[in-house]
Amino acid sequence: MIESFLIDAVVFVEAMALICLYPLWRIFRRAGFPGHWALGVLFPVLGFWIAGGLLAFVDWPRSRTEGAA
Repeated sequence: MIESFLIDAVVFVEAMALICLYPLWRIFRRAGFPGHWALGVLFPVLGFWIAGGLLAFVDWPRSRTEGAA
């Protein structure tokens, strides 16, 4: 019973990561970061935290070249 729940949970999280992969890849590219950084979301839970932290707290290279704050 518990094993099937854990397997279902892992499959669900990985499916959500695959669904979010392409949009995150595009966001990273438009922000001026390498798009392959979006592959981090394939690591359950931790990948989403890292991707969100990068997008939220790191200076975006694209904003530096445009002179925006």
